[in-house]
Amino acid sequence: MEESMTVIHNCRRKRIATEDQERKRKRTDGINNLTDDTLCYILSFLSTKEATRTSILSKRWKNIWKSTGSIKLDIDEVLGVFPHVNTTPNQRAEEFFRVVTKCLCENFNPLTKTLHLHLCSVLPDAHVLYYWFSLMMRSHLDNLVLDFSGAPRHCPIPYNLLFPKGDELRLKSLSLTHCDILRPLNTVSNHYCSSLVSLALSDVILPKNFIDFIASYPLLRCLTIQDCSIENMEMKILCGGFKPLRVLGLRCMKLTQELVDNLLTNFSLLEQLSLDDCAIMPFDSSPLEIRGPINLNCLEVSKCRGLKELRVFATRLERFALISKDGMDLLPRVTFKLLDDDCSDFSSIQGKGSLLRQLELQCIEFSIDLPQFSCLETVRLEQVHLEEEYITVLLSNCLLLEKLSIIKCDGLPLLSIIGPSLQLKQLTVCWCNHLKKLEICEMNLVQLEYHGELIVFSLREVSHLVSVEMEIDTDDDNSLIHVLTILSRDVPRLETLIFYIEGGKVPESFPVFYTLKHLVLFLGRYVKVTKEFSWATNFLATSPLLEIFQLQLSRCLLEDPILRTDKPTLSAAWQFTNQYLKEIELLGFRGDDKEIEFACNLLQNAKSSLKMMKIDGGSKHRAGSHTAAPPAEWVQSGRQKSLKEIKSRIDAVPVSVELVIL
Repeated sequence: MEESMTVIHNCRRKRIATEDQERKRKRTDGINNLTDDTLCYILSFLSTKEATRTSILSKRWKNIWKSTGSIKLDIDEVLGVFPHVNTTPNQRAEEFFRVVTKCLCENFNPLTKTLHLHLCSVLPDAHVLYYWFSLMMRSHLDNLVLDFSGAPRHCPIPYNLLFPKGDELRLKSLSLTHCDILRPLNTVSNHYCSSLVSLALSDVILPKNFIDFIASYPLLRCLTIQDCSIENMEMKILCGGFKPLRVLGLRCMKLTQELVDNLLTNFSLLEQLSLDDCAIMPFDSSPLEIRGPINLNCLEVSKCRGLKELRVFATRLERFALISKDGMDLLPRVTFKLLDDDCSDFSSIQGKGSLLRQLELQCIEFSIDLPQFSCLETVRLEQVHLEEEYITVLLSNCLLLEKLSIIKCDGLPLLSIIGPSLQLKQLTVCWCNHLKKLEICEMNLVQLEYHGELIVFSLREVSHLVSVEMEIDTDDDNSLIHVLTILSRDVPRLETLIFYIEGGKVPESFPVFYTLKHLVLFLGRYVKVTKEFSWATNFLATSPLLEIFQLQLSRCLLEDPILRTDKPTLSAAWQFTNQYLKEIELLGFRGDDKEIEFACNLLQNAKSSLKMMKIDGGSKHRAGSHTAAPPAEWVQSGRQKSLKEIKSRIDAVPVSVELVIL
């Protein structure tokens, strides 16, 4: 009996040990726990050569790269940038063509829908292109990218290649770069590609009858033209126009008023138009007029050279963005005027108010008649000269305004957001040099973001304000505490706080945040190495309901031996009590003794409620930005060292706490 009980007990111990090992393996080996679809999505960002290398990892990985949905082949990556001494260009070309053909024939998966080819040193002959396209027809590709950038000349693309007989090519998206479309100029073709929806042309020599070329795609909805020469095209107007096109983007182009009029007349049902980094010809003071599409609802004009004045005739325009190429201090600035289709000003009194909902201006003369644009919901002003009366008129006339961003604007000493009927929910104010006071009395405001110098803050009746991001360029600890006191006292429902600390002493008394649930703390370069965790623990100790805590450690003082004069001594003041803290994230971690001790204290003080602690060697400079990659030392040795040190200093990490070290 005793022997059987011993055997059962040993079996139970082995089973528990096996379960513990399996649980630990799943924690450490996270990539193998991902589904095949997730792995295919990750591999889709790699080239085909890089993705195929994963086939040697295990049996599971052997065929995953074939299901990524895309094939990306670059001749320099496949054959190497520096060819063998005895290899001729023709041999190099033939070898790459064999690789492409093999991928299309042998390794092609029915799930593959995208083919991306980059040939920068050799150009395929016409018969090679015809053979590739015949293979694509059998494969039912949806997206095709042919990139010949870097080649000594434009690659000739026969017209019959893009419009095969019988409409066998079922492409939905086509992108051509650095090529020459060889289409007969004096004959009209009856061939069409009835499946293409999106067409992108970059550095392409276009035929003169460009409008007929576009009309050969009866379902085309999105057209992007970049760095192409179309100023010599025939000014032809199609009978009834080309109605399927909805989105047109022109980038790095030479545009004339006649060319713009011809395009907009043919694309009569265009909804979105984008002009980016274009040259407006001729370079004189004559205005550029945008008129024609009756359904135009989105217009973006960015950094166009030679543009002095812009006139837009669009009754249904809902989003308008105008960004000047010149800086704020360079005059004259671009002026603009928004008119309706009848070439008259909008008038809300006559029932012809504008439908404009989003307005974005950068380095532009602020000359809009705000009473005529009462439907505005989002306004972004950057490097625009403003006066106090402009904001007053904006708030009093645009009662539907929900988001207002004022960035690097001058001439505004006082910003007052006051109004009983305002719908403003998000307010962003960044680096306005002349601003001295920010006054807010708006009960619907939900999110406030401020970056700049120390100013006077007045917050009244902000009962719905729950998220605040504050960056003040000062190292005066008294000023920082004064701002924190205002937030604690005047924002009764504050739940999320993003705060930047550039320097200063740790104050003796801290305001209490009774409703704060999410705290993000950025420590700047001038925070002393012995005081950075004291700032953090003071916030933790005065936020009793805090659930999520994120800390970006200061890096400059830890890495610079000249600035680091204080020794990393441990402090009993790091103790705090919090029964609701669920998630902790430490960014910019390097694994020194002080940081490890602080991480251990966090685990011990919050272990009753804590569910996850994440330690990351990467860093962030701003909230919402991407996390920068950690240094090589952290990846090679710092990560494992930190994990070992934390486990050695704590008796046992609670099972309920997930410790993640990236």
